[in-house]
Amino acid sequence: MSRQYILLPHIVVHNANAMSSTYTVGFPAMTAWLGAFHRMERELRRKDCPALRITGVAVACEHFHLQQYQKNKFAPINLAMTANPLKKSKKTGAYERPPFIAEARCDIRVSFILRTEGIEAEQSDDLKERMLSLLARQKLAGGDIVSLPEKKQIQMKHLEGSAEERKFMRRLMPGFVLVERKDLFEALEGDDLDKLLTAVSLHAEPVLDETTGKIEKWMYRKNLAQGWVVPIAVGYRDLSGDKALHVANQRDPQTEHHFVEPLVTLGEFKMPYRFERIEEILWTYHYGQSRGLYECVNDISKES
Repeated sequence: MSRQYILLPHIVVHNANAMSSTYTVGFPAMTAWLGAFHRMERELRRKDCPALRITGVAVACEHFHLQQYQKNKFAPINLAMTANPLKKSKKTGAYERPPFIAEARCDIRVSFILRTEGIEAEQSDDLKERMLSLLARQKLAGGDIVSLPEKKQIQMKHLEGSAEERKFMRRLMPGFVLVERKDLFEALEGDDLDKLLTAVSLHAEPVLDETTGKIEKWMYRKNLAQGWVVPIAVGYRDLSGDKALHVANQRDPQTEHHFVEPLVTLGEFKMPYRFERIEEILWTYHYGQSRGLYECVNDISKES
């Protein structure tokens, strides 16, 4: 059975939101990427392609620069923030600098593979133009899109078999594809925060000179020996339970309001040639009703 895939290569985003949860800074949350293409799907279905469905998103990072400052490799890392314009104080009448609000931002270049349904062959050219037009007018992970691929670089293909899919995935090179490593996360001990600290901690060990006993150099060791493993935000955990809550001034009075907390796990960046099928790198939405989880998953068995 053939599947429809769309390749969107080399999208450059400026000032993307790098604070993916309340206690992690780094690669933008998976909810940001899937949310952007969910919005695109709704816009395209409204006029251009009513039968369109975007059923999975693969993300490949080609360049990532966190806006930060570090005096040296042993010094603390400080976020590079903007200075807000002076504001007149209502009490003193003098102009004062407003307080800083910590905003972690990054400049990033990413490529995407979208798994789709409902696109007819005669719609492909018009759909490419429409997708570029929509991307030019929207945010991506909270950042401004400053560079888009040309129309001829966007590819829409029906693929059959792993050989064609491997060839298609090579077009994500030299980017690193982000996949979920919940298995590593669950194998660690402690609560979720302890697990994250264990996963990202870096241990410095001195190497002593045998004759003088002085420190010759420092060796750095991670707790997780394998791969480029990072913490990622993948959704939210419901804290309200089965209670139907309504709060004052909520955006939609017909929809229940739920209090949630960010859902953070571990992910790993891998080169695309390590995968046999595109299904292995796709992220999809999943609602775990019994556990109250609204999450983005990279697990094929959970796909709806």
